[in-house]
Amino acid sequence: MLRKSSSITIPEEYLCPISWNLMTDPVILSDGHTYDKSSIKYIKNSLSPITKLPINTKNKIPNRLIKGFIDKFIVENKIKLPKSKKPKATKKKPLTNTNTKLKTKSVKIKKTSIPISPVALAVKPKWRV
Repeated sequence: MLRKSSSITIPEEYLCPISWNLMTDPVILSDGHTYDKSSIKYIKNSLSPITKLPINTKNKIPNRLIKGFIDKFIVENKIKLPKSKKPKATKKKPLTNTNTKLKTKSVKIKKTSIPISPVALAVKPKWRV
């Protein structure tokens, strides 16, 4: 089902079933349905708004597939989101400081013998000719 909003038809799958707004941070809850993360606080009595069964609102799994479809939909339709709804860009820190030199240490490895049973020595592998 589609929802029409200011001349843009929004697929119902992109709308949060709680707020009926376009999801900006879709997450999956224990009932298997996707909700906008900011709308989960409105779930009352820990019951799923869809199934009416008990639901765990603490374990949220990001729904990256729907998020990708929604992001593509926003770009293609040139939708402007309110500033509070825009996803924040994260600046990744490097794992190591690039200005420091890595210290290496050489280690000597002792050769050890591994005991092999006489049966293993007597059996020829089938791939040998």
